[in-house]
Amino acid sequence: MEQATKFLSTPQAAERLGLSARTLEEYRRTGQGPVFHRFGYLARYRVTDLEAWAAARRRTTTADDGNAVSQGERPNRRRCPRRARGRLRPNRSARKRR
Repeated sequence: MEQATKFLSTPQAAERLGLSARTLEEYRRTGQGPVFHRFGYLARYRVTDLEAWAAARRRTTTADDGNAVSQGERPNRRRCPRRARGRLRPNRSARKRR
């Protein structure tokens, strides 16, 4: 038997995601939020869409931009080539005090 689709209002969806309703409205306006359904002037969210949206934003570190293929793969970080070769001198601009 097919289960009925559960729709949540903006405040209910925001509470489920741990966001404010205002933030969810802003995400909806800018297109950054989860998929929603429009019934007249009401915006409603399916629980499955909220869970999929939240799962797509799962990260392992703050540097993770979501493009890493596997959990162990880290984004390429280029170091300053001069610093890597040791060519930069320490800050010598500090004046000696008398």
